[in-house]
Amino acid sequence: MTQPAMSRHLKILLTSGIIEDERVPEDARVRLFRLQPESLVVVRAFLDQLQAEWRSQLRSFKRHVEERTR
Repeated sequence: MTQPAMSRHLKILLTSGIIEDERVPEDARVRLFRLQPESLVVVRAFLDQLQAEWRSQLRSFKRHVEERTR
């Protein structure tokens, strides 16, 4: 991955609050990035909801296919 691409990804993660950064006082070029696990709670809730919807859709589709093959 190129440095500009990495910078764009990090900027999005920082803006969304998924990671935080800390500058190293001894070297202005160095930044440490830390994951904010509590921010992933919202992502997990969204994925759980999406998974439930897909399961429901797939069950409906399965019933439809089974009825048509009879």
